[in-house]
Amino acid sequence: MGGGYTALKFDPFRDSFDVLDGASLMRAVETVAAVREAVGDGVDILIECHNRFNAESAVKVAETLRPYGIYFMEGTVHPEDLEGLTMFKSAARVPVALSERVVNKGQHLQYTQYADYIQVDLGRFGGPTEAR
Repeated sequence: MGGGYTALKFDPFRDSFDVLDGASLMRAVETVAAVREAVGDGVDILIECHNRFNAESAVKVAETLRPYGIYFMEGTVHPEDLEGLTMFKSAARVPVALSERVVNKGQHLQYTQYADYIQVDLGRFGGPTEAR
């Protein structure tokens, strides 16, 4: 892939929310499969979920997309659903990322057990010093 980029993050789910029906899941799989085929194995695929799924749906998505070498899935379950985050983290078998909804150091520390990666919005987090 040109330009020095080594990863792509995108949302293959379109308008699916909460529980993902079979047709929506198949469209997502087709999208991810097409991207993987286009970019090859040298580019990481990061899946953005916008915190839209319940834990069961998120696990099903992770298991279905895992064969495509997903680097991580971000924002699978709403960050206030700690039980759902716990279930997803233990069952998904793909790395978990939390998004910019983690807005300060105290919240970050609370969420480290639920994610492999926490991506902070530096503007909302208090700047790079606070994030560091």
